[in-house]
Amino acid sequence: MSAENILVVDDEQSMAQFLAIVLRKEGYQVTTVNNGKDALEKVRTERIDCVITDIRMPGMDGIQVLQGIKKIDPSLPVVIMTAYASQQSAIDAVNLGAFQYLIKNAKNDEIKLVIRNALEMRKVRAENQYLKRELKKGHEEKTIIGTSDEMVRVFRMVEKVADSEATIMIQGESGTGKELIAREI
Repeated sequence: MSAENILVVDDEQSMAQFLAIVLRKEGYQVTTVNNGKDALEKVRTERIDCVITDIRMPGMDGIQVLQGIKKIDPSLPVVIMTAYASQQSAIDAVNLGAFQYLIKNAKNDEIKLVIRNALEMRKVRAENQYLKRELKKGHEEKTIIGTSDEMVRVFRMVEKVADSEATIMIQGESGTGKELIAREI
């Protein structure tokens, strides 16, 4: 598998270069941009696995970058970095979907750990989505047929009770499909 792609967004060139060096030493591919508009374009056109963005930038700030990224790819982890940390801005960023909020003078090990965790979370989410799709494929091949009002009611009931922890009793005459309904549930 190719190395994960990290996008660093910071209007301070020295900070962007510093983060790029730290992350490249960890084996990641790193792209740097110095504004939010370019960041959103990269997310739209390239495979990006994680974004680290400064919060205070001219034009589009880090919160706007975060919101734009979440519209493009809701599962993409975004780490917000700032030299001007406040509890309220951290809460706002996390509430809007930021993976983590770091202060700019964070230790290199802390930065590496946050990125590693963000990438791991992305992998787990992707795997989860894949498994859900595979599970759904198995359920789409329904072996129960019927379009009458009674069968539609049965199908709705099956959907309703399938996720519950309730004990379900299925009754009916021989050959009516009780075992098929039990399997569906």
